[in-house]
Amino acid sequence: MAVGKSQIRPMPNLATWIRQKDAKSFRTIFAKHPDTKVWNARTRNVPLDEMDGLLLSGGSDISPEFLRQDIPDPSVLDKQIDSERDR
Repeated sequence: MAVGKSQIRPMPNLATWIRQKDAKSFRTIFAKHPDTKVWNARTRNVPLDEMDGLLLSGGSDISPEFLRQDIPDPSVLDKQIDSERDR
């Protein structure tokens, strides 16, 4: 089913976790959407019950403590793991 322009709803509150090194790029992108308020959980508390959307950006591997699988070779995991982001 195709979505027409009249069916597109704004997302005034968007929850995410943007890494510091990516913040500049995302600011440029969201500057084009001034009606969207980006709540970055890395820098502030996010009231999830008030969010209209969730942006999952790229990043490091998931912390092993959150994986529900065996890790046969832990040496292949990213060294820049961010446990707080995964939490």
